[in-house]
Amino acid sequence: MKKLAFLFVTLMTVVTACKDKDNTTPDNSKKYLKKVISVEAGVTTIYNLTYDAQHRILTSDREDGVETRHFAYNDKGLLSTVTLKQDKDHDIYAFTYNAAGEPQTGSHEIYMEGALAATENYQYTLANGKVTQIRSVTVTPEGEDVTIYKLSYTGANFTKMISEGAAGEVIVTLTYGNKKSPYAGFLMKYALVPSLAFELYSPNEMLTMNFDYVGGGPNFASTVTYTYGADGFPTKSITKFDDNTPDGDVTATFEY
Repeated sequence: MKKLAFLFVTLMTVVTACKDKDNTTPDNSKKYLKKVISVEAGVTTIYNLTYDAQHRILTSDREDGVETRHFAYNDKGLLSTVTLKQDKDHDIYAFTYNAAGEPQTGSHEIYMEGALAATENYQYTLANGKVTQIRSVTVTPEGEDVTIYKLSYTGANFTKMISEGAAGEVIVTLTYGNKKSPYAGFLMKYALVPSLAFELYSPNEMLTMNFDYVGGGPNFASTVTYTYGADGFPTKSITKFDDNTPDGDVTATFEY
């Protein structure tokens, strides 16, 4: 599986601006990521990000045009849809909220070669203003699969996820430093999609990530080291993997 130093370019890019601050982390909302330059196995990939006047992310596109991501918001300023396109394939995410602005449902439509191949439907459980469980039902022509994601937090950081489904149980644990995340300008207010919360929810920089496939499987771990600017924002990261991947380390440079 191809690995990059930041998940939002390999999985799904869904973000909600203006995350509530519930710890003593410095205000991270005054600097916004504009470009990420990733180098993996000698291949350089550049991603450019744009924002609206309210500093909500509008696009996150590969500079060569191979991948595009467009974001839209409802009349209350909450993220409503995200459209991702890559070659002939595309994904559409949609989210609904209650009157208090809390997420109620979500959906993910997956199109292959222009045809709908699968749909994921999400239902959210919240406690203390955070999503603590996501029930995901994946619908394909072969039938339905249900996966339950249980999310845990330490302070403002997302630190653990347990996934239980037909494929077995997976436990993901994360640790953080005490400096700023490079994505601090557009953190998620809620963990709307499990994979995104790994790096797009927490205000501090992620240091380690461990995947444990209970009962056997290709366990996976990564360690990230950073170079910081005078203002405390990361300017560069190096991600190392423990599985002897032939691609080696992944380097990312951040421009704001």
